[in-house]
Amino acid sequence: MHAMSPSASAGRYACLFLLLAAALLSPSARADGPPACPDAGFDQFLARFARDAAVQRRSSADPLLHGHIDVNAEPEPVPVQEPRALDSLQWPLFPDPAGFGQTRSMHVSDAGDGRMHVMVRREGSSDQQLYTFRRQPCWTLVELFDESI
Repeated sequence: MHAMSPSASAGRYACLFLLLAAALLSPSARADGPPACPDAGFDQFLARFARDAAVQRRSSADPLLHGHIDVNAEPEPVPVQEPRALDSLQWPLFPDPAGFGQTRSMHVSDAGDGRMHVMVRREGSSDQQLYTFRRQPCWTLVELFDESI
């Protein structure tokens, strides 16, 4: 058996400690807070979200709270909401404003508490959808309500 001097043993422990500290403090090993969001503000996010179904999918809560008007309810139509898995939805969820033309419009409003509402509607019809986004920490679609009858 080989005996180690006290100073050699201390040196070996010091090297081991430094290696462990370096591994724990490396950028890949530590969490520096929330991930960086690709968009500085909601307007930039919405522009990217609207034109790319892959961005829509990555930026949607799963399950997504999905609502619609049940026109067959008695005595009158009623709103119905349920969580839906993203795989059960038809993509894209959000229409590209580049194709709106004269009859479709979009209105963005601050709903407070880190939420934004986007209403997309077709003039002269009941065709309208309300999209609710929440900052968590990046913008995420958390609810879609189709108000069409």
